[in-house]
Amino acid sequence: ASHAMVVADMPFLSYQTGARDAMLSAGRLIKEAGVGAVKLEGGARVARTVRSLTRAGIPVMGHLGLLPQSYHQMGGYRVQGRGEEAARVTDQALALEKAGAFAIVLEAMPSELGTELTKNLHIPTIGIGAGPGTDAQVLVSPDLLGLSERVPKFARGYVNLRGEIAKAATAFAADLTPPGLRTRAMATLGIAVGASFTLAIVVGPPLDLDRPGRTVDGDRRAIRDVAGAGDRVDHAGDAELAGHD
Repeated sequence: ASHAMVVADMPFLSYQTGARDAMLSAGRLIKEAGVGAVKLEGGARVARTVRSLTRAGIPVMGHLGLLPQSYHQMGGYRVQGRGEEAARVTDQALALEKAGAFAIVLEAMPSELGTELTKNLHIPTIGIGAGPGTDAQVLVSPDLLGLSERVPKFARGYVNLRGEIAKAATAFAADLTPPGLRTRAMATLGIAVGASFTLAIVVGPPLDLDRPGRTVDGDRRAIRDVAGAGDRVDHAGDAELAGHD
């Protein structure tokens, strides 16, 4: 959408080290990345930073419940805000609202708590595994597209792109494999927010870096052998297509 609001999730240690670092990091995201707001994880411990940013004219979204940047400290990916913890999460939400946050993400918490927070706050809540009672819902693109190796219980993959990419990479490597030549296929997947991704597949002979007498020219010849096999596959495919014209 041409008028969608872009909120940047501030990276780990770009704001935890103090309000000044947070101001500089958030300022760069606004000026250089062109985002409309930034998001910080945490409650009372970041409230002062939230206040400083909002006073400087930088819109801030909060994030409570499960905090991905602190999951080691929280004992892993587990539900937050159960039992007596609910009061603590509520206090944190009120602190963020008072500090000037314009919205709060509620992640991995009981549905009842998500609904209660939404009723008590005067700013919008965005739920991710916090039940249907929040003002809006969000799902990260790798989970949505089936790219994650570990999918949270509350998430649903609407397509299995991880499996499809693996099949496509395997088929591509097989087409470039001359008879009797062992090959190595490596697929590197880089995921960016917004459901865009880049796939790079490198196919070639296994290069033994410790092989006696190994030379750069020898490695190049081995790689050209595989590339030549790829050309033969392409030409064969072109000929087959021409035959059907």
